[in-house]
Amino acid sequence: MRNHRTNSYLDGDTALFLFPFNYCEPGDLTEKFLSSKGLYLSSSASLRLQLFPAVEACQKLGLKIKVLSLRSEKPAQLDLLGTPKVCFIGKVASDKPFLSRIVMANLAAIARLKRRKVPIIVVYSDNWCEASEWPNPNGNDEWSDSRKEWLLSSQSFYRDLLYLADLVVAPCLKAYELAKPWFSKNGLGCVIEDPLQVKKQPFLENDLSNECKLIWFGHFSNIRFLLDLLPSIVRQCTISNRYELTILSGTDAFLEVQTLMNSLNFSKTWSLRFRDWFNNEDWDPSFLEQQLSRSHISIVPSDINNLRKIGVSHNRVSDSLQCGCIVVASPMPSYTELSRVVLVGDNLPKLINYATSNYAKLTQQFDLYRNEELSRFQPLTNRLKWEKCIINILNLEKNIKERSN
Repeated sequence: MRNHRTNSYLDGDTALFLFPFNYCEPGDLTEKFLSSKGLYLSSSASLRLQLFPAVEACQKLGLKIKVLSLRSEKPAQLDLLGTPKVCFIGKVASDKPFLSRIVMANLAAIARLKRRKVPIIVVYSDNWCEASEWPNPNGNDEWSDSRKEWLLSSQSFYRDLLYLADLVVAPCLKAYELAKPWFSKNGLGCVIEDPLQVKKQPFLENDLSNECKLIWFGHFSNIRFLLDLLPSIVRQCTISNRYELTILSGTDAFLEVQTLMNSLNFSKTWSLRFRDWFNNEDWDPSFLEQQLSRSHISIVPSDINNLRKIGVSHNRVSDSLQCGCIVVASPMPSYTELSRVVLVGDNLPKLINYATSNYAKLTQQFDLYRNEELSRFQPLTNRLKWEKCIINILNLEKNIKERSN
């Protein structure tokens, strides 16, 4: 039944989702989140790839969904918590002015839920527990004092979250290994890989000696890795007569690439193509699918020594491969897992040349193993893993309650 005074479900058949972010007013977001494609799916990969699949799994298990965003300026909203069956906590998305309010409200909510013996599931997709050691993406040795304070606050919050969690879910093995030192003695963890967002497409059959179409896609936080690589790509990649580079990201990322490209000298013809990925009102996976399926090679650069990125998930590589791109990627642990169907290494310009020269042979080879390698990223597989982990944590919590009575 409903408690009309607090307007919250108290019958124990609800899955509660706490979204610790500041780009909406705090309060009950359930109706907005569950409408059509979901209000925030277009702007947040962590919601699309991790929490929304968990929502679907809860619905399949017969649980009602409740979504709250809490901040300390509205403390009465703690009364909206009720006593749900399980509580999920998503990725922090907060600027410095709001972070302390979000931390205070969510830790208070977790304390209340723990007293009520509600199991807490935390999704850990970035290495926030080591945030104070993250390198500055601008290349400076030191963060500003205000930025350092924000990183330390975020780091402390995540260390608290992982310690208080009954279950931590990571999208890859490396992210799980990074999270595990911060578990409590009784804390559990598991890996649920990000699901594919696109439908399977064939590899193209072009001869790349005339034209090679490259693509880079992702969030602005990853653009530095491409910028560091571009001068050597332009200088060393000369197998094809003409190169096209698509940037599928936000305007800021494209302007950074455009500025750099304008300063470079070319021995071959290069064209730059931009498609805005983040300003669409409704994020549509077919748009990503369209841009990847017209490309020959997807470039996924990163930095194996970067503590923020070391636990990166497979999703950009797996989606590229699903859409028929040869993937050239830095040797991150999750990418290396797919080395049977992905070109992984430190020298990406050399790998691009190799892929361009051997395109037909490589696409035939990768197509043989693609289904097998991508089977663990299928949306149904992902949802069944979520269902299993939810059932397991609820049964475990039931046993604990029975022993304590």
